[in-house]
Amino acid sequence: MSARGRVWTGEDALDQNLVDELGGLTTAIAKARELAEIDSEEAIRIMKYPQFEAPFPFAAPGVSETAADLTALGELSQILSDPRVQTVINEMEAARSGHLQARAPALSER
Repeated sequence: MSARGRVWTGEDALDQNLVDELGGLTTAIAKARELAEIDSEEAIRIMKYPQFEAPFPFAAPGVSETAADLTALGELSQILSDPRVQTVINEMEAARSGHLQARAPALSER
């Protein structure tokens, strides 16, 4: 029998012989070790796909962030969301684009 595009609970899928057994990632890894004849004490590497590309080195998978790192990231987020900083970023992007532009002063003292 095939699933025919339906969604099954784990127990229903087991009853219909659509899966061999129930379990999560730990169970799947143990079964893969068994089928590949890899000793349970042997070190293995688990790869997750798609690979996550962190915008900051300290946010990469497997790297533990420190409180200082997270505080710095929070402060950076606040700085980047400031409308004045956004104006400067937009001005720089416009200047880099190389397109001819007529621009009025963006920042003014009040």
